[in-house]
Amino acid sequence: MTAGLRNRRRPLRTPGRAAAGKRYADWLASPEWHKRRRRWAKEEQRRRGRIVCALCGSRWSQSHGDLHHLSYSRMGRESHDDLMAMCRPCHELVHRAIDASRSWQKLISRGKRRQVTLAIIENIKQARARSEYRSN
Repeated sequence: MTAGLRNRRRPLRTPGRAAAGKRYADWLASPEWHKRRRRWAKEEQRRRGRIVCALCGSRWSQSHGDLHHLSYSRMGRESHDDLMAMCRPCHELVHRAIDASRSWQKLISRGKRRQVTLAIIENIKQARARSEYRSN
């Protein structure tokens, strides 16, 4: 995890959220997580060939990329589809969007993390396309 993700402004942390955050940080620091990342990358390579950031399309690598969790319900035993490749700047952008919106946070608390992530990615892509269109 990058310093940007660790230091971003977050919603109010309850004791339960703090405990969950600690479990998550411990999982990301574990050898098992790094093994899971390697297994994910191998499977993604087999499925799609080239692995790219879900938002910007830049090439993803284990050393310079993140895996965004689309669900925390199986943390420690994630399915392949619970994870999404993202470059670090795009991953931080998605988390900043989540943190900035109580509506997104409310949906996530209702188990809609996957849908929220995909909606944010689509919104950012559309905004970038509009910006590109205006500048041409």
